[in-house]
Amino acid sequence: MTTSIPTRGDADLDREIGDRCRVYQEAYGFHTSRYLGPEVIGVIAGQVSAVIVPRQLGVQMREMLAWSVPIFSVDRDIWVFLTAGPTDHADSLEMFRYGALVPSRGALIALPTPGISRRCWMQPPVGRCMPTFTLVADTVIVAAGSRT
Repeated sequence: MTTSIPTRGDADLDREIGDRCRVYQEAYGFHTSRYLGPEVIGVIAGQVSAVIVPRQLGVQMREMLAWSVPIFSVDRDIWVFLTAGPTDHADSLEMFRYGALVPSRGALIALPTPGISRRCWMQPPVGRCMPTFTLVADTVIVAAGSRT
């Protein structure tokens, strides 16, 4: 599967990406920037973090989490749960046993971006409230434990 990266010459797409960046910043409080040309919107892990899991585990987690957690998919096979930072590295190591990954502080978290269909919101953020990393990490461990 190939992913087409939008071209800089597309003024409408460029405007749409800029608008989405502003929404991420103003509505959700994400400190976003444009990367890879300026075609990808991303946030640096720190204030915001993420738990990246295989789809099957993500389905179970979504059912277990009682309130709205921002979730997007990458190529439909990977689910990304956004959390408030910072992360607890002890939880990160435990989750790794179940196929969950946590970006290191300072890593780029590429967000759904207009013109790039491989990342899409399944459940967008609601305002500036996000779950704690610990809540999502605990959910990974419980959900993975229920599968074994």
